[in-house]
Amino acid sequence: MDDVDAHRGRSLAGEARTELAYGVAHWPGSLALLATAALLAVLLDRLTAIPLWLPPVIAVLLIVPFAIRRHAGRPPLGRWLSLAFPAAATAGVAVSVVAQVRGVDERPLLTQDLVLNAALIWTANVLAFALWYWEIDGGGPARRRADHHASDDILFPQMNLSRTDPTWFPTFLDYLFFSFNTSTAFSPTDTTALSRRGKLLMMAESAVSLAIIAVLLARANAGR
Repeated sequence: MDDVDAHRGRSLAGEARTELAYGVAHWPGSLALLATAALLAVLLDRLTAIPLWLPPVIAVLLIVPFAIRRHAGRPPLGRWLSLAFPAAATAGVAVSVVAQVRGVDERPLLTQDLVLNAALIWTANVLAFALWYWEIDGGGPARRRADHHASDDILFPQMNLSRTDPTWFPTFLDYLFFSFNTSTAFSPTDTTALSRRGKLLMMAESAVSLAIIAVLLARANAGR
């Protein structure tokens, strides 16, 4: 009887460790990737010869094997696949920015199409870098929960408050808020990047936003 109880205890402990390591919901990241793919599909179809269906197909091809590997409890490849989420989204944003800049001369004035394209690129950029922050901070969402957000990448204000629940860890909304502020204010607000990779990502995100604004201002001045 003792052996059965011991075996059952070890089994429950193993399940608890598995839940702790891999039980964090990754669906916010998958949903953000799909939303970014939808925006990029519209953008690239408007700006390039890339077919409308390609970005969503790439997103699905990344999400499905990632979900399968994670469900099977095989995280290493799953981790690389999760990092491919923001990499693919950023590549699509970069192509869109280049196509937008190259196509400016073809538009004589600041048109509604140009403004719409800029808004779509800006939104896709916010989502893409929210994915980056979500995936790199503290080694990813699973490790953040397991370690109670012991991270050297991004400092949230809750981490400095003594009244904060010690089990607190950031959700995707926190990283989306951080990304939105970076693209809007071009600088840290209440949340700060601590690591060099976090700072480089912030610089890259701000650079894309500045490029979008520069294109709009240049076209507005040309139309005067």
